[in-house]
Amino acid sequence: MNKNIVIFFLLLSITKGFSQKDSITKNILKNITVYPSIGVSYQKQIVGEIGVLVAKSISSGKRQPGILFGYKLASEFNFDDKDFYLGPKLAFEADVYLISARLNIIDYTNTTYHDLKFTPEIGVSLFGIANLHYGYNIPLTASNIKTVGTHRITLTVNIGEYKPH
Repeated sequence: MNKNIVIFFLLLSITKGFSQKDSITKNILKNITVYPSIGVSYQKQIVGEIGVLVAKSISSGKRQPGILFGYKLASEFNFDDKDFYLGPKLAFEADVYLISARLNIIDYTNTTYHDLKFTPEIGVSLFGIANLHYGYNIPLTASNIKTVGTHRITLTVNIGEYKPH
């Protein structure tokens, strides 16, 4: 369990903070945007995803952030009613124009077993609006859910936007 905690805090510590020189709260909220996010993955089977991306963007135009980075809270789920599982996910995502990367911690569960995975992903991005990634699930615990694959291809779309200020 200590290994999992260390990896989680390492993931958080490698990200850049949102603080500014002036009024911290005002400047943070000025550049923060909330994006509802949906996606689909293939890893031995089709897996859906729904979540929210809370991100800071350096905009190159309206609704086309050239650089976008932030945290994602989501859940993955498969469509197999006989071997159904959920995968609550915490991720850090960075999109720089046409290149994208994401670091995920995913806890797959079928209500009997938990499979904790660290999943780095890299791929292409359409200015942070849509991303196509290749990822590799690295097990952090014993892999008891056999329908969770090791390699994965993921397509996500960050739809709309909500500015909290």
